[in-house]
Amino acid sequence: MFAAMPALEALWPHIEAVSREELHLPYVLTDRERTALALHTARIGVDLIKEFAQASRKSIVEVRLAQGIIPKKDDLDRILRYETATDRSLSRALDRLEHLQSRRRANGSRGSEPPDDSLPGDGKIPA
Repeated sequence: MFAAMPALEALWPHIEAVSREELHLPYVLTDRERTALALHTARIGVDLIKEFAQASRKSIVEVRLAQGIIPKKDDLDRILRYETATDRSLSRALDRLEHLQSRRRANGSRGSEPPDDSLPGDGKIPA
């Protein structure tokens, strides 16, 4: 057992104390009580190793799932470029909207002239 889980060796005296309490054994043991204590302690140790193995498998599965969720470097770089392009496009659209709104407000205060919805310059959107 200690080869499979070396940390268990340091815990062994504590596991044995728990076994002793569960079996209600006195401090001085007969041969039969020593055998019962050894078997019970070994059973608890094996149960701990099983729980540890199950937790390890769960952690490994979680890591593998997380690796599938996180995009690869090339994909992440592409996503960031698309996000930057989208952000720039949104900023240009907001600037255009603010420009048109200010023109409408200015034209609305002059009276009966229709609002000028043309874009500044030649109307092309810069790349």
